[in-house]
Amino acid sequence: MQTEASTRGHVFVVMLAYLLERELDHYWRHLNLTVPEALDELGSLRGVELTWGATTCQQVPQPSGINQKLLTSAEITLPRALPLKRVQVATRKKLSKN
Repeated sequence: MQTEASTRGHVFVVMLAYLLERELDHYWRHLNLTVPEALDELGSLRGVELTWGATTCQQVPQPSGINQKLLTSAEITLPRALPLKRVQVATRKKLSKN
């Protein structure tokens, strides 16, 4: 059953996504990429897991090529490292049949 609050929440999230997509399109239009294409390119960035004793973090690689252009155009600076958190994700839907 949908409530008025859940409907309002859904509309709010959809509007935020729309505004974010418009803003990213503004930044990336001159690169001749759509927002989905640009996000797909950025999806190729991968961190490297580093461990020192009991401390583990993810080193963020220095982007190059189109990834660097996308980040620079959107005025985004990546951190050098991120804390690594091992999080269990629970889903309601089974992804595979056993």
